[in-house]
Amino acid sequence: MKVPTNLRKQFKEYEKAGFCIVDLDLLSGSHCKVRIEGIDTPQFLTRNADEPRAIKNNIARFRRLSKEKDDV
Repeated sequence: MKVPTNLRKQFKEYEKAGFCIVDLDLLSGSHCKVRIEGIDTPQFLTRNADEPRAIKNNIARFRRLSKEKDDV
């Protein structure tokens, strides 16, 4: 599957933060469904998150979700 460039940039940042992308489904429009190792629920991301702040917010959300799983 060909992954768009802006998604590849996002995924590199997520991998630097320790999150491994397991599965990717490109949806119609500018969104995609992503499964991340260690998080049970699929995450929906936009392809247009070129802002560093948006990526930082996503990483914070991933950390919260992975911590919730560990606490349960």
